Amino acid sequence: EGAVAEAAAAAESDGGGGAGGALPTAAEIESLSVALPSVSRRALEERERRALKLAEESLGHINRKASPAGQAVFDRLLKACNEVSWKGTSIVVLHQIRVDPPYGADDCRLIRQAENDAAARLNEGSLERVKKIVAAAAPVGTSA
Repeated sequence: EGAVAEAAAAAESDGGGGAGGALPTAAEIESLSVALPSVSRRALEERERRALKLAEESLGHINRKASPAGQAVFDRLLKACNEVSWKGTSIVVLHQIRVDPPYGADDCRLIRQAENDAAARLNEGSLERVKKIVAAAAPVGTSA
């Protein structure tokens, strides 16, 4: 298309086209065209497989049983941390924090207690971070 436009523009600028003012010939237009790059069928199939895998993962993040507010909190947590999943209508973050309906900061709980002080501090830090994310994502009217 670009080659045709270039040929038409050249034809206008020299008073009506190539020799004697005629429109450009097919050979002239063909000489302006650019060949398409070769595409590997294997590369296309791999790209399709990756796209399907991503689409399936995205569908797995949708919980039809959860409220729209719950889904919004889940989506926000997923952006912040890739280890987020649904367990019923509860959200599980990093396999250690559960967020229950109505998905406010006060609904965030550690699933299990840490085995030592260092792990306990890490868990508490993770819990506080999740609470901040949930509070920012939770709609007005839920616990904060």
